[in-house]
Amino acid sequence: MSLMPVFSPTAAAGLSVTFVTSVASSTAASTSLTFSSVSLGVAAADRQIVVLAGCSMNTAAAITGVTVGGVSGALLVSAGATSRSANMYIASVPSGTSGDIVVSINTGTGEAWGIGVYRVTGTASTTASDTATQNSTSPAPIALTISCPAGGAIIAGGITDVSGAGSWANVTERYDESMNGAQRQSGAMTEFAAAQTDLAVTYTTSGDSPGAVCYVAASLVKA
Repeated sequence: MSLMPVFSPTAAAGLSVTFVTSVASSTAASTSLTFSSVSLGVAAADRQIVVLAGCSMNTAAAITGVTVGGVSGALLVSAGATSRSANMYIASVPSGTSGDIVVSINTGTGEAWGIGVYRVTGTASTTASDTATQNSTSPAPIALTISCPAGGAIIAGGITDVSGAGSWANVTERYDESMNGAQRQSGAMTEFAAAQTDLAVTYTTSGDSPGAVCYVAASLVKA
C-alpha cells in the first residue's frame, strides 16, 4: 500500500515594505501637480502603494489628496503648517509597474513638491496602527514618537525649509533631497520583527536651522 504524502499548511507571507523611488519638483502649479510614469515596483494581487507627499505653497493651503494610477489613496496621516503640508496615503494598485501620481492642493500655488513611494504587500489593514506628526521646529530635532506591532513597519518623512542634508535615527533613511533651493524632503522606513513602543524616530537637520517643518509617521501591520 502506498502512502499519501502529507503537506504542511503554507504560512501566509508577512508584511513586506520596499522603498521604490522619490521625486522632487520646483514646478509652480495650482490645484495639482502630476508626477508622470512613476515606478511602482513589481505588480502583485495584494500590492498597496504608499505615497508620502509634501508641498510648500505661497499661501496657507493643504494637500487634499493623492491618486496613484488613477486610484484615490486613503489618508494614513497628515500634518500642516503655515503654507506647508505633508500627508501619507495608501492605495490599492495591483497591476502595472509604473503610473502617474497626482498630488492635489486646496488653494494657492505649490512652489516645491515631493513624493516618496513605497511598495507594500502582506498588510492586514489600510489604516495605520499608529501615527505621529510634527509641524513646528520645537522640539529639535524633529521627533516623531510612534509604536509599531511585531512584524510591522514604520514609514516617516516630510519637508523642511533647509538646504543641507539631515540624518535619521531609529529608522533607515531612504531619501533626502532638495525640492528647490530652500525646501528639502526626506523619508525613512524600517520593518521591525519585534514590537516597538513609543519609539523616538528623529530627523536632525545639518547646517542652517529649520524655519518650518512638516513631518509625519505611520506604522503598518502584517496580515
